[in-house]
Amino acid sequence: MMGKFIRHLKPDESGRSVFRGWCFPTKAARAEFLKPILEYRFFESERVGMSASRSRRTSTNRTFVNQHGMVWEIQRPKTGRDVSLIFEKVGAKYPQQREVIFPLGSRFVLVESPRQLSLVRDGQHLKVPYLTFEEI
Repeated sequence: MMGKFIRHLKPDESGRSVFRGWCFPTKAARAEFLKPILEYRFFESERVGMSASRSRRTSTNRTFVNQHGMVWEIQRPKTGRDVSLIFEKVGAKYPQQREVIFPLGSRFVLVESPRQLSLVRDGQHLKVPYLTFEEI
């Protein structure tokens, strides 16, 4: 259903970076997810509707990034669909994180070596990986 919905929307052509926060239950789970990305410097979305935000502040809040999480910056998105108004109107659970939705098969290349992003959560300092991608 989501795939059919996304196909009918026009891609966001603003050229502005979008951000995605990730939560993982453990550091090991994050490492397992990252291993092929770091090895091949590439990621292909295997799910319909990978969401992102135009705001790094939104994508790094505690709802989306935990102590085992990470943050992605996707520069110059090409296939991302702007769905912010739709999700706002239907009362989505996290409309601010679902401003841009990428369709199944969107492809991203890692353009920089991963960095560490420092965040503060309830007085606790966290360092999470920060990866920069460009959509191809």
